Parts: sequence; structure tokens; C-alpha cells
Amino acid sequence: MVMNDAPPVPTGVPGLDAVLAGGLDHPSLAVIVGTPGAGKTLLASHMLFHAARQGHKTIVFTTYSEGNEQYIHHLRSLSFFDAALLGDRVQLFTLSSLLNEAEDAPAAAIARTIIATGAKLVLLDGFQNAHPLLSPNHAIRAILAALAVQIRYLDTTILVTIAGDARDPQHHTEMTVADVVLSLNYTLYGRRHQRLIEVLKLRGRAQQSGLHSYQITGDGFSVFPRIESVPTPQRRLATTERAPFQLPELDKLLGGGPNIGTTMLLAGAPGVGKTILGLQWALAEARHDAVSLFLCFSEQPEQLEHKARAFGLDLRGAVERGHMHIIRFAPADLNPDQVAAALLAELEAPAVRRLVIDDVSVLFHELGERTRDYISALNDLTYAASITSLYLMEIPPFEGLRLHLTNMPLASLGDTLVVVQQYEIAGGLRRLLAVLRMRLSFFDRTLRELVLDERGIRILAPEETAMGLLAEGAQQSGGVAPPGTRADAEAG
Repeated sequence: MVMNDAPPVPTGVPGLDAVLAGGLDHPSLAVIVGTPGAGKTLLASHMLFHAARQGHKTIVFTTYSEGNEQYIHHLRSLSFFDAALLGDRVQLFTLSSLLNEAEDAPAAAIARTIIATGAKLVLLDGFQNAHPLLSPNHAIRAILAALAVQIRYLDTTILVTIAGDARDPQHHTEMTVADVVLSLNYTLYGRRHQRLIEVLKLRGRAQQSGLHSYQITGDGFSVFPRIESVPTPQRRLATTERAPFQLPELDKLLGGGPNIGTTMLLAGAPGVGKTILGLQWALAEARHDAVSLFLCFSEQPEQLEHKARAFGLDLRGAVERGHMHIIRFAPADLNPDQVAAALLAELEAPAVRRLVIDDVSVLFHELGERTRDYISALNDLTYAASITSLYLMEIPPFEGLRLHLTNMPLASLGDTLVVVQQYEIAGGLRRLLAVLRMRLSFFDRTLRELVLDERGIRILAPEETAMGLLAEGAQQSGGVAPPGTRADAEAG
């Protein structure tokens, strides 16, 4: 008998091994249950062709629902499919022919074929359709129970796809004998399709719990583990260092800049300069051993380069040198799990030191009530990796500096909160900035003027701002004017 003491075998399906805590045990019996169109056959076939490319013999048993020709036809457009493997490493059988020719029990006939071919991975596709082929004495659940025992001796992994709902009591017997149960949920969410995978059962290991997104493309099946279930790595050594903007007056307000490993929310009205401040911070100390990651949803990378160039920032050069990575996701039909997967792939690199998300409210919109858990998990991961994060968020204009964050996750998760607003003062629009909150550090909460012009990005010291402007701004915004400015304004 083959003992199951070896490490899990990778499935070859992006993201699935993470959810399965390493892959599938060998030998084992894995059942994949889902509604029609969920991708059961595609998922199993992706695993099977991966095993075949590793040099293993594999078998596909098709039922009435999909014969061998149809099976091949449906897979031809997928990049993991390789016709050169057919007939040798991937052998196709029709279950009806096998059972009609067999004189003994169905499980014995299947086992005999496995032994004859030396297959290490076997797919029983659409197994619920085998009912008409079986005698009353050979129920599907009995066949699976027999195979669950025999695979230990056959030294093979069997994948079984079944149409239905994995939580339906009628499938409980199949779930009992299986080592792994994967549930595919394919539903409508509003006007778009939503695909979710859940590991209902995994013997011997703790899977990543909950519902995880997946997608089907020309490359096959991809899983995006939900970030809330990702284990938090061991934290790097704590540091008292800062991550400055290299804008002297702003860094002065922040006591030297955000603390490394913390999160900062920069909220502002449209057009006040949030994105350019985010680019300034991302580029401030970007180098080969301190890479910055900029995640955006609205603006294209070319637009960001144009905006940065207008204010003297060499974004293109930083990207070309590998000091800055830009990831963009279109806001339409945004999948937060796909965003998290891309982020985590980047954040695994030890050189990544800063993260900017512009605009984080786009994620909030898609996440809904899940927002707090998602952002909390992201913050825990970046904190453990000593990565400093800057979240840019759009807020309504002309509503003052006192944000109403009671129902927003960053009310408790953002270590630092900075707000920029525009006000009509002395016949013109002026940008005013204030630090409203900062944990782990002393800071200055008084107002400063933000200027964006041909000279670049500047946070003016109080004495550089026009007389009375900050005092008037404090009255309009509810902020705090620097000492002396109110008296100077009244004297003038």
C-alpha cells in the first residue's frame, strides 16, 4: 500500500494550490461539484494536462453527456491543451463502452484500466450521467466508495466531476468518501456573472476558508484566493524610520513622514492634486532595493506619465529602471479578489517598500460590507512586510476638513489621515491641506497651502502664504490656522 506521507502535488492551476494549502495529495479522491457551465470539466482537465506535461500517464473517462470527440473539441481553444499528449500520456475512454464490456463490478473495471495504463491521474467526467449504465446493485456512491479504498493500492489520484450543489444532502455520501471536495458556484451578481470556488473538504490540512473568486479564460482556470484567508507572514523587524514625501513642509507636519509599515489615507476633492501627491511620495525614495507599487483604476499609465512630467517627476524613467511598478485595473466589472491577487504577487518581492492605491473608494464600492475585512487583511499583510501604504480617496468638494468616516473602514484602520480641499478665498480657488490624525507620532494639525504650478509641487510654510489666507481657510473649513495667522489677518 502507498502511504500518503509525501507533500501535496501542485495542480498547475493558478491560485488553486494556495487555496488547497499546497495542492492535491497523491493518491486521493477529489470530487468537483458545480452547476452546468461552472467549469467543472475545464478545471479537472487543466489539472490533468498539467500532470501529463510533467510526464505522468493520465486517463479521461467520459460519459453520455460528453463523448471523446466533444471533450477534445471543447478543450482545443485552451492554451493548456496539447494534442500531442493524446493517446500516450492522455488516454480517452468512454465509460459506457468500458462498463458494457466488463463482466465484473464497475469499480473493478475502472481499476483494471488504471493498472493496465499505469495512470497517475484519472478523470471521471460527468459521473452523475453514469446512472443509466449501472445495474441496481451498483450505485454511483458505492462505486466511489470502492474506488476511495482502491486508489491507495493503485497509487493514483481520481478526479470526479458531478453536476449539482455540493451542499445538497443528496451528495453527502459522495462527500464522505472523498478526500477533497471542491464546490463551484456560478451565479448572476446584478447583471454580470460571478464565479466562486469553495474547498468544502480537505483531509489532513487546513484549506484557505471561504469563497474565492475564479475566472475562465483562454489560458484555462485561475483562482484568486480571498485576501482575508491569506496567512499573515512573520513580521520584519520593527523600525522607527519614516517614509517621507520629500516635501519639507508636509514632512514637517507629519513629524518626518509616515511611519514605515503604517497606512495613510489622503482624502481630497476632485482636482486637488491627490494623484500627483501620491506619485510624488511613490517616487520620493524609489530605487532598485526600495520599489514602489502604484495601483490605479481610472487613469492609464500614459496619463500618469504625462501628469508626472508636468510637475517635474520622472515617472517613465523610474518605471523603465524597475524602481516603480504600475498596475491598472479597469473600474468596470472590477473583481477585488483579482486585484488582491495581483497586489500580493507584487508584494512578495522583498524590494517593494511603498504601495499607493488610487482611488481606494473604487474598491470600497465593489466590496460593500466586505470592505472592512478586506482592507484590514491587506493592512496586516503590508504591516508584516514593513510596507508603507498610501490610500488616495475622493471626497465631495467644499465640505470642510471634518470627514465623516464612521461607516468607513479607514476610520479605525488608517494610521494617518490627511485631507486636501479647495476653497474660494480672495477671489481665487486655494488648496488647503491638514493632517487630521496620526498614530505613533507627534504631528502638526494646522493648515497649509498646497500649490501646484509650473514650479512643481509645493506645500507652503505659513509665512509664504498670502496674509490672512490660512485664517480665512480655517473659518471656512473648520480647520486650525497656524499660530499668529489669525491675529495677522485681523490686524490687516
